[in-house]
Amino acid sequence: MISFYPAPWILVIAVLVSTRVFRLARAVAINIVVMDYIEAAKLRGEGLTYLIFREILPNATAPLIAEFGLRFCFVFLMIAALSFLGLGIQPPLADWGTMVRDLSQFINFAGFGEVLGLIGESGAGKSTIGLAAMGFTRDGCRISGGTIEFDGIDLRNASASVRRGLLGKRIAYVAQSAAASFNPAHRLIDQHTEAPSIHGVMSKGDSQSDGIELYSRLRLPNPDEIGFRYPHQVSGGQLQRAMPAMAMAGD
Repeated sequence: MISFYPAPWILVIAVLVSTRVFRLARAVAINIVVMDYIEAAKLRGEGLTYLIFREILPNATAPLIAEFGLRFCFVFLMIAALSFLGLGIQPPLADWGTMVRDLSQFINFAGFGEVLGLIGESGAGKSTIGLAAMGFTRDGCRISGGTIEFDGIDLRNASASVRRGLLGKRIAYVAQSAAASFNPAHRLIDQHTEAPSIHGVMSKGDSQSDGIELYSRLRLPNPDEIGFRYPHQVSGGQLQRAMPAMAMAGD
């Protein structure tokens, strides 16, 4: 039998978490109410209830759902921390954190062809975990334990030559800041063809043709010529699409 913590804990946590949701909802609503379609609805004589449920709420749903997902995860951490400090629910009673811990052995992590998302605030370590999953650590960091397996290869204990043979060919990195990750001294297509050429996947000419095809599939404007521009000659959004195209170049 599973017993849950008393209602006062729920109310305290709900009050603490709800303040961020309220601020986000207000900020989103403020940005929506100044739009032209809101003014048009007012000029049609629509009332406040119509504006809220037909005009504002549908456009605010996406960020609010995303925020709910973040808050939902943080609640687990908050309750688990309180229980660890002796301020929350103690065994044999169960809370959300202990239930997740006890059932973690039954959780299936992302397999081949699947996507595993990491959710966290800025500075939480998402990029560090992503880089560590490739067997890479930045200066001042180290992987203290565990294994990182890719197709039967332990990347943590693999030699540098083995990792270099995988990176850029079978494992690719899409940088968070594309504008800062492209080399400004080289054209986009030249950077696109580097990994396939180095790893012997295809010739430079074939890689250029493959790059143009990927640019077209990613709906970049003028795919036949955009790759021959330098990074500063295209927009940030276009670089954000050119980056995953480069990541797929070695496949």
